[in-house]
Amino acid sequence: MSFEMILDKRLIDKAIDKFGDKYSVTAREVLFDQHRLFTKGMMAGTPPKTMAIGRVSVKKDLEKIFVPINRQDVLDWYAENFGKKPKGVGKKVRKHTRSLESQGVFFNWNGNKARMKGFHDRFRTGPQKGVRFKSRKVTVSKDLEFGTGMYVPASKLKSYTRDTQKSVGKLKAGWVPAALKYGVKVSGWIMRHTERRGGWEDRSTKMGGELSSINRVPWAKKKIGRLKDFESKKRQLDMKKHMERAVERIAKKVSA
Repeated sequence: MSFEMILDKRLIDKAIDKFGDKYSVTAREVLFDQHRLFTKGMMAGTPPKTMAIGRVSVKKDLEKIFVPINRQDVLDWYAENFGKKPKGVGKKVRKHTRSLESQGVFFNWNGNKARMKGFHDRFRTGPQKGVRFKSRKVTVSKDLEFGTGMYVPASKLKSYTRDTQKSVGKLKAGWVPAALKYGVKVSGWIMRHTERRGGWEDRSTKMGGELSSINRVPWAKKKIGRLKDFESKKRQLDMKKHMERAVERIAKKVSA
């Protein structure tokens, strides 16, 4: 999705005329500077704010739907209900635990990653978005109940959590090409994503024109559509109030 910021050229021209005799600065240089600030704002406002916040958010989401398996509880439940204590999780145990699936209790004994991902995706509100899931208790005997969700080995849940956390920052990374073009500093945890679905367009001349920042991450539009409107208004307001100061700052930088 392309995010353009249209600036009032009359304000730019007025400010440039004032400093024209003292400094050499073009409308494009002013436009470029304002779009740099716009792109910086878009990247900063795109969630998550930090990698740590994103990692915690992922962990909390996964804890809503996945539960580490307590194998002994399940084996005790089987013995109580079927009169024979199994040595391990065999075909008979698997058969009877599958009967709980209709009530929302799933067992993924081996921690199959494809099954975990499929279950995870069922409760996402959209790609790379949070999980919407409300657990409830399912009573299977007098002394045993399960919460709805998928039960997996603790080690597999830890591994899946780590793998999912690696995607933190992908939405922000969609801004990297534009950020590098317009001179915005990018944090290392965002730069680590080599797949950067984004770009930029430069249709400007010395007289002005248009610059665009593009974030092509599929879920970008819904996540940051309102942010674009906010940052555009912020730049417009700032330009109206401080345009002359901004042009003077740019002019001094150019002439230095």
